[in-house]
Amino acid sequence: MKRFISILLLSVLVVEASFSQKVFDKKFVDSLWNKTVKIYLKSDLWSKDVAIQLRNGYRMPRDPYDAGHFLMVPLYAAFWLNNNQWQQEFYKHFSRFNKNFMDVKSKKYWFDGNALPYLYLTSEFIVLAKEKGQYSGLTDSLFYKLYAVVDTIWLKEPWRGYAWAFKRKSFSNTRDRVYFVLDSVSPKPHYTKSIGGFIRFVFAMAANLKYYLILSNQDTSDVLNDIVHTGIYVLHRRVDWIQDSNKRAHWIYEVGYWDAHPDNAYSGYLTNPTGKPKKPRKNITEDVSHYRRMPLWLFDFYRATEKMPKNHKYIRKLLKGLEVQFYDYVLVKPNDTLKYYLTTNYMDGWNGYYRFNYVTQKKNTGYGPYQLSQTIYLGWWNFLGTRRIIKLYKDISQLYPIPNDLRKYILDKTTRQRHPLLYNCAYVDNGLMQLHNILQYKLAEKAFWKLHLWL
Repeated sequence: MKRFISILLLSVLVVEASFSQKVFDKKFVDSLWNKTVKIYLKSDLWSKDVAIQLRNGYRMPRDPYDAGHFLMVPLYAAFWLNNNQWQQEFYKHFSRFNKNFMDVKSKKYWFDGNALPYLYLTSEFIVLAKEKGQYSGLTDSLFYKLYAVVDTIWLKEPWRGYAWAFKRKSFSNTRDRVYFVLDSVSPKPHYTKSIGGFIRFVFAMAANLKYYLILSNQDTSDVLNDIVHTGIYVLHRRVDWIQDSNKRAHWIYEVGYWDAHPDNAYSGYLTNPTGKPKKPRKNITEDVSHYRRMPLWLFDFYRATEKMPKNHKYIRKLLKGLEVQFYDYVLVKPNDTLKYYLTTNYMDGWNGYYRFNYVTQKKNTGYGPYQLSQTIYLGWWNFLGTRRIIKLYKDISQLYPIPNDLRKYILDKTTRQRHPLLYNCAYVDNGLMQLHNILQYKLAEKAFWKLHLWL
């Protein structure tokens, strides 16, 4: 039976491949790449010297956070689509970073969640290059630098964030904080117990570094094994499983942890809450814009657990459940009222306001219903690689130029300074987002065969 299903799926995908070739016009795609990604990679995106100041006085590096997100799909496309020229451009970029790493070596810098996404991008680069057997001198050098950062964050650097909620000045390290909040009595506010994006980046980086050692035929380190084990343990503890009417299992991470967080202070409103009191929704889930990283984080764990059958099976179950949650409960399909693919603002399907009056927003503005839909167009959902996800990006890749009535749902409202290719949502019209969507379609096809979720 499985053989019959495989043959049937293969025949369908062969038919779809003809359309894929039409979408992926190499000359056109190269032109989009050359005027966006190629230029972007020539910037020192890791630099702490180019900094910005937010409305609350906080200073942050301008580029590493965005680079870690906007370059992930192009990075995977360079290697999964076997484009040697694109790979070379990433090689040159990370070679410069490797030479300049000492300029940003300070623990304080990399302990900032706004800088860590760039290191995560770097960890993906060394894995993808290692799978191809390329650039071993560079990737080995970067591996040791990344390992030193992860080791420091996990075991050596005190963790002060939210320690006040537990009447402490700090936790001895990140590991101490993770295990403490997993077993502690719930404080107020509840989000201080969350194991959020920063730590999940560390988990995923450790999974990549562990996989790198496996590819190198080396023993994995105790530190990396511990971080990966902890990441899987956290998922077991913090995931809430749901069984729908079709007996399909899906899940949400950390339900109710974010009720009191400032991001969600007005989440109970479906219309603009200007002049109204705060109204957080009870048992709120994480917003879809931050959750868009989850598919690739899980894929990292999937690779790193290939020789751990029980954990490998569990991560595959999580990937399937995430696809169901996203596609059936978050993704809004075109209909008579809404002509385009959109998303709800929260991962349980709730569509209330997000980040109203936030420090990076103009006064009395925020993200109303469907206005986090940019997560489809620039997120990492393509790594789920099901036939439904392939069709999603097949449809999206045909949208350009972006219609005016879609823009209000996908334009980022942040007022912070960004790289010229990104500032004021330049990426919507300069070709970067269109390139993303074409590449997402191709990567979803590749992920189909790597994951075999077949949903």
